[in-house]
Amino acid sequence: MMEKNLIYRIEQNKMNFSKGQRLIAEYILNNFHKSTFQTAQKLALELGLSESTVVRFTTLLGYDGYKELKDDIHELAKISLSNIDRIKLRQITTMDELVESCLTTDMHDVKRLKNDLDKEKLFEGIDILNKSRKIFVLGLRTSSFLANYFCFYLKLMGKDAIIINSDDDIVYENMLHMNEEDTFFCISYPRYSKKSVSILKYAKSKGSKVISLTDNTNTTIAKNSDLVLIAKNDIILFIDSFVAPLSLINIIIAGLSFKNLDSTQNYLTEMERIYKSYDIYDFDPYEDKWIKYMM
Repeated sequence: MMEKNLIYRIEQNKMNFSKGQRLIAEYILNNFHKSTFQTAQKLALELGLSESTVVRFTTLLGYDGYKELKDDIHELAKISLSNIDRIKLRQITTMDELVESCLTTDMHDVKRLKNDLDKEKLFEGIDILNKSRKIFVLGLRTSSFLANYFCFYLKLMGKDAIIINSDDDIVYENMLHMNEEDTFFCISYPRYSKKSVSILKYAKSKGSKVISLTDNTNTTIAKNSDLVLIAKNDIILFIDSFVAPLSLINIIIAGLSFKNLDSTQNYLTEMERIYKSYDIYDFDPYEDKWIKYMM
């Protein structure tokens, strides 16, 4: 998909639209929640136009096909729709359909990540993180659990990782000593938080490298980042599916571990000693009582 989004394309080409094409543009912009699931044939039928008019409209906007146009409609729908509107996107009538829809959506997102992943940028991001003095991780609202998960494993490997919490009154104080040796890792997904943007811009003003994990290169977050990692996601009812970004985070964690096998093993060995000394975990398969229990 090209960098220019649908709204930009329509704005740039509107003077060249025929009457029918103008009708298509107005309909799409006012009916994201319907047009995101309509085929070219159904869209034409809805507007009383020929399917060829829809195809010519798609070509005029610079898309390779109607599927590419529909993908752009879907991206705009994710950003602009409320949670109530999101529920209306899925015409699910039974629990069996719900289960099938959830699993299919997650599998589709992971498959798309595998096919579209920019490995060169991924490896570059891993190298930047690996060389960082400190790693500051930000993820607000629905992205917060991804940020906490990522930060947890960074610390588990012995990295100096700091989670940035928007609820903390001293967000900027925690970043005061950030410098060019550090990396700011921002996770941002629809509906994008404005606070993420202001915190990211502050990190950039401190000279740190900025890596973002998001679903779209056209976002303010992406445009203010030194490196952008893309993992697209879809909507399940009003819920954002985060299987793809979580998979990419797992790859980053595994990549950092792979580059530092000896130090990671040493750190984990020490952590296991601490866990045992302070009786952290309930189940220890090496204790006699558990061996007897399992028998």
